[in-house]
Amino acid sequence: MYVDVDHKRTPAPAAGSSKHGAPKHWLAAARRGLEQGSETEILVDLRSVELISSQEIGELIRLQLSARQKSRRLVLNNPQPNLLEVFTLTRLDRLIELRHSAVTPATFV
Repeated sequence: MYVDVDHKRTPAPAAGSSKHGAPKHWLAAARRGLEQGSETEILVDLRSVELISSQEIGELIRLQLSARQKSRRLVLNNPQPNLLEVFTLTRLDRLIELRHSAVTPATFV
């Protein structure tokens, strides 16, 4: 399952959106992929996510734990340098796999 974040295709942030202006829909889509999909890997593309809140980090941890219970894994693809620094400082990079790769449109679900 591939979860993409494209702010050009999403409406302006509304209630329930991150205070940083990035919609949390990527987290909801990742959760749906985990709950409804059957793929062994949930790939979340973070190339458009510039900031992440502590609440969103907590949700990523919950998603990873849920994925492991289902013998699946959560992979964060193309994190911005500032997100990579947060993941390293919090040691999330040891819990959740991080990748830096191009993904073709054919991998969209």
